[in-house]
Amino acid sequence: MNILILEDEPFAAKRLEIMLKDMNASYQILSVIDTVSGAVKWFSNHQMPDLAFFDIHLADGISFEIFNQVSIECPIIFTTAYDEYALQAFKVNSIDYLLKPFDFQDLQKAIEKLLRLRRENEPERAIEKRLSQLENLIKEATSKVQYRTRFLVESRGQMISIPVQSINYFYSTSKITTLVSNEGRKFIIPETLEEIETQLNPNNFFRLNRWVIGSASSIEAIEASFGGKLKVTLSPRIDDEVIVSKEKATPFKEWLGR
Repeated sequence: MNILILEDEPFAAKRLEIMLKDMNASYQILSVIDTVSGAVKWFSNHQMPDLAFFDIHLADGISFEIFNQVSIECPIIFTTAYDEYALQAFKVNSIDYLLKPFDFQDLQKAIEKLLRLRRENEPERAIEKRLSQLENLIKEATSKVQYRTRFLVESRGQMISIPVQSINYFYSTSKITTLVSNEGRKFIIPETLEEIETQLNPNNFFRLNRWVIGSASSIEAIEASFGGKLKVTLSPRIDDEVIVSKEKATPFKEWLGR
């Protein structure tokens, strides 16, 4: 465990250091600091320790002043001869408040409290760490995906390249897939909706149902339908009703609200 000590009395600092080493020889004392300004400078230029001991009265002020100048995220054990600061101490990262002169048993109980709190929070921290790792993996994988930017279509013997931002939706009937531009022009394309869905950026297109993929700009109106379903009106209009299932209704609304 890496430990920082804030103490302006050299004898008290040395005594604390000896007790910590007697408790566990692997404990590393990173530094002993006797001023508020020195503590601010240290926290501004170093990683957080695993634990810090804060004497309240330092050589140039009260240690609570440190919290007004830097962000401190490590657990803290306050050590002081004054009991009137206890309430103020527990408003910050304090896990214990030791009144001087404290003995080895007092210190040991405070350390055991810290270790117990860590064990109790370990499953939660492990889950948070794993979720963070998964989010990073997803972001990394997503950043490598090359979504389609254009569709090459044929019209009256000519080949036309249409940017995806100019497409309102795709629909499929009788195994024929049609691309509809935001100008209302329709083009038959060879891909299936299943193939197209994997090629489009999901931030811009949504699979409304098994026969329509729509862009956000294609949604003209939404109405509640029976059974928790949604009726969607597309622009330009399409002949058949476009119904979003109850299962897809919530993710669809979340997608529109991004």
